[in-house]
Amino acid sequence: MKKYTLKLNLLIPILRIAFLGVSIGMIILMIFLIRDKEWGNFSEDAVFVFYTIFVIWAFSLGGYQMVKGVLTETLWIKITEEHIEIRNLTKFRKHILTKSDISSIFRSNKQFGRGTWKTVVIYTREGKSYELVQFNYFDFKKIIEAFIHFGYRKPIGKTLEPNGLEIQDEFNLE
Repeated sequence: MKKYTLKLNLLIPILRIAFLGVSIGMIILMIFLIRDKEWGNFSEDAVFVFYTIFVIWAFSLGGYQMVKGVLTETLWIKITEEHIEIRNLTKFRKHILTKSDISSIFRSNKQFGRGTWKTVVIYTREGKSYELVQFNYFDFKKIIEAFIHFGYRKPIGKTLEPNGLEIQDEFNLE
């Protein structure tokens, strides 16, 4: 049986977890700075509290993004002629999608800050979606070729924009 396994870039989840640790450390540090501060001049104290709350908010938001990325994008993908096996390495879940389970596969672009990354989104007939982002895989450029090689899809052209993703082309099962 032929199969193709995407090479997951494990550096990305490791860096996200490291940033999460730094974020938690900064939040704890800022809370201790507020708690242990000697309060005197009101204007200086107000500025200090504002900046401290801003730092706590910024690191909380960044930490949330890191947790979300690790939980949703750490996917190990194996493509065969019969099915696509998707394992979420952080949630310890395994999903097997047969050709009949897949409604469509899209190539798209996803905006991260100022950069744009290529993605492939797999939609199932049950309404679930699995997004494979370019920087999470070493061999991302080969994924569309692998889908076509194993007979999943043939390109049919441009489509509309679902869920805020800029769609480049869709692949049809038929």
